Amino acid sequence: MNSYNLLILLSFFYSFSIGQSFKLNDKPEKIVKNQIELSHDNDFLQFTDRYYTAGNFITYRRLLKNKKYKRQNSFFLGQEIYTPSDLEETDISKFDRPYASYLGFNFQHTVTGDDWIFDFLYSFGITGGISGGEWIQNSFHSTAATDSRTASWTGQINNNFTNNCYFNYIKEWELNANPFNAYFTINPSVAIGIKDVYIQNDFVFYFGKRNPIQHTAAYNQLGVLNNELFFGIRTGYRYVVHDTMLQGNLIGDSSIFLVEPNHHLFIVNTEIYFRRGRTDIKIYYNYNSSETINTDYHLTMTLSLARNF
Repeated sequence: MNSYNLLILLSFFYSFSIGQSFKLNDKPEKIVKNQIELSHDNDFLQFTDRYYTAGNFITYRRLLKNKKYKRQNSFFLGQEIYTPSDLEETDISKFDRPYASYLGFNFQHTVTGDDWIFDFLYSFGITGGISGGEWIQNSFHSTAATDSRTASWTGQINNNFTNNCYFNYIKEWELNANPFNAYFTINPSVAIGIKDVYIQNDFVFYFGKRNPIQHTAAYNQLGVLNNELFFGIRTGYRYVVHDTMLQGNLIGDSSIFLVEPNHHLFIVNTEIYFRRGRTDIKIYYNYNSSETINTDYHLTMTLSLARNF
């Protein structure tokens, strides 16, 4: 679903890239302090339409004045859409997960050292029909999709407000220097709030032509931009305490259909990063193990396009 949004992002990529040489070089751009990013998640290319089926995000980032450590602020608006595997089923007792939609505004503050990053993210959002997921999905299927299916959205999670705090720490080691860079990263994170409660730890390897931690697209770093082309392999484990998209609002929810999550979630991502001049492109292929006892593993893709200025 939402392949229309995917086509929009691809058109942006074309407009930024046409007529340009893709030869990488080490000539630095002047310092840039701002970035606009468009990002889209979808399982469309896996020929499925289920679970976390689509996400749309628009982000603005700003490099702050230099202090002891490099600092950035980010503001982004995001929408996430979740559905059962059978969109035509109307019997709630046969659902493998509830319909759910989330619309959130997020603020992120990032501090970067010589070989580490700490960031804090605060998210405030709404769930239920008022978040617009049902309208977005069914509008797409009624106008652009070849199968013209209309999901029932029976028993979706109720309208409600959420807020959440996310804490993320990155520690990185350089394994090999130029001309072929290799980095190893550990990345623990914690989520506390009404929407998500979990602890997670990721291990990441990066290979290719990549800049140091303070200047790389791997961590959305602004400032001096040198060209990059590299890929990453990420493996992670998350212990889930609460997931509002499955269990409803943590402080109380009267939704007619809710399910318990699997507490142990495994994540594997392959990631490609390309930075040329003032354009950043990221493509992820994401694997998540089953989130509930009745669901299966899930594959999605992420396409991100950012313009620095």
